[in-house]
Amino acid sequence: QLETGGALDLNRLRLEVLSGLYAAAELAALDLQEHLLFTIVGAALYGERGTVFACGDGAVMVDGDVRRLGPFPGNAPPYLAYAFDESSVGFAVLHDGPAGRVVVATDGAADLELGACLEDERLFANPDLLRRRLKLLRPQDDATVALIRRRP
Repeated sequence: QLETGGALDLNRLRLEVLSGLYAAAELAALDLQEHLLFTIVGAALYGERGTVFACGDGAVMVDGDVRRLGPFPGNAPPYLAYAFDESSVGFAVLHDGPAGRVVVATDGAADLELGACLEDERLFANPDLLRRRLKLLRPQDDATVALIRRRP
């Protein structure tokens, strides 16, 4: 959701995601903090700008600048499900400004060479190639990567 003026409304996104998590947990009779602890890393590009945000651990790269999220004390990242007990948990804005090429990754893929992913044109022509590459690397934890770039 974009606010007036093109900015990403992360508070609204937070509330919508929390509402969905609560409904899913209630429907499936799941304990929120046992089954719904996961990383959310995202990006929205609009105009020449971009906003990159996260709640949890992982890594992001914006136009070559890499930022790792974590490690966190006690190996306890600030997952969004904790917001049900701690109202201060939410999305951290990692970048808000000009952006042309973005990689977002969960913690299992945080140690990969993220820049090389954007340079390999085959990954954009055949997105399944990225999944196969991650499988060959056999990360120790769940690994998700999304590549985003502006077309010329």
